[in-house]
Amino acid sequence: MESYEQTCNEILSDIGGKDNIISVTHCMTRLRFNLKDRSLVNQTNIRNIKNVLGCQFSAGQFQIIIGQNVDKVYKYFVSITKIEDQTTELPCNDKRSLSEKIKDLPNILIDVVSGCITPILPIITVSGIIKLITAVLGKGMLNLLPATSPLMTLLTFVGNSGFYFFPIFVAWAASKKFNTSTPIALLLGAILIHPNLIALVTKGASFSVYGIPMTLVNYSSQFLPSILIVWVMSYVYYFFDKHCPRSLKIILVPACTVLVMLPLALCILGPLANLLGKLLADFFTSLYNLVGALAIGLIGAAWYFLVATGMHQALIALATTMIATMGYDNIILVGSKSGSYALMGLAIAYLIKCKKEQKAIASANAVTLIIGGISEPTIFSMLLRYKKAMLIQIIAGFVGGIVNGMLHVSIYFFGATNFLTGLAFGKDFVHGMIGCGISFVLALILGIVLGFDDKKSKDIVEENRG
Repeated sequence: MESYEQTCNEILSDIGGKDNIISVTHCMTRLRFNLKDRSLVNQTNIRNIKNVLGCQFSAGQFQIIIGQNVDKVYKYFVSITKIEDQTTELPCNDKRSLSEKIKDLPNILIDVVSGCITPILPIITVSGIIKLITAVLGKGMLNLLPATSPLMTLLTFVGNSGFYFFPIFVAWAASKKFNTSTPIALLLGAILIHPNLIALVTKGASFSVYGIPMTLVNYSSQFLPSILIVWVMSYVYYFFDKHCPRSLKIILVPACTVLVMLPLALCILGPLANLLGKLLADFFTSLYNLVGALAIGLIGAAWYFLVATGMHQALIALATTMIATMGYDNIILVGSKSGSYALMGLAIAYLIKCKKEQKAIASANAVTLIIGGISEPTIFSMLLRYKKAMLIQIIAGFVGGIVNGMLHVSIYFFGATNFLTGLAFGKDFVHGMIGCGISFVLALILGIVLGFDDKKSKDIVEENRG
């Protein structure tokens, strides 16, 4: 880990030191910081640090783009700062005024959703790949194995497990985000999908909690209920932790927290979050019914600009809700696939057209994107550096998205993020790849014909200290 010593020390210095950090985590390619004072960050210096591809403020966080070695940088960073040992007095240590919080509410919500979804992306990815393998081997595609075969049975329940137990996985991530008790959060998440509760919902039997009628909801594969429940739980737990006698804390704090949270979770918060999830899914369905393929085209055009700012995490969360409630997503992820293949075509075009001294980096970035499924190196070293690249990406992603929208294709599960990502179309694979293929070919041809600007465009992500 010594090779990252200078990188981590320079990052620490240019974000205002250890005392300026509330928390730090990482996703597949970025370090994500929650900071106390954003004005202490020197983005110009950070962009010039070795191993750093870029940086930006997004969704209430400061994000430093590292690439596929982010986990190694993260491990070394926390080892020298001991940042994981830091705790805050309150579950959410935010001392801004009410008006400032209201103004920044959209960013706060995105930060919360991203913070609760990003840590479990490996689970989503693995489960999606296994479901992808099941779909390819099954009747819908190659029809190599019957659904009742031991291997298909195994793959089916393993793939489904990653989504079915969402309430527990998200509860773990939310406990980290809200700085509260992980064991109690996990217990509340497990309660939401207990077989007895599922049986009550299936039978439609009436039930009450302390005499309060409980709304019958099947919480399997849902993520919003756990986020809302653990957020409220963080304050309940903090209250009892502060007021219980020290000698009895180990017993009273967890017991009182759970007893208080049961009616709140099962009668109020859970049903409310379930309703919100349905409303979000209905909104996108209505949007699709209203503007049709245009909605998918716009997502395809904008997808990697959203990825650059981290905003895509919120859309991934909404897509997860749609898959959980309807069994498919025919808008968000469909558009993202069009954008993905457009970027792949653009990366190959850049490799062909770039100068000799840039070939090595361009080749490595193309392989990382197309084979590895990691897009940030291509985004920050090529897409956001050239005006023509941005224009081509928008055109190709939009056109492919429009075509896929007109063909009425859907995504049924989360699959790979590399060149195999189109397999997530499942039974719609052939039609889905028509639009994605158009995106790829169009970006490739336009990139070769139009070339790339020699003059770098101004970075679309402006330094934000406000």
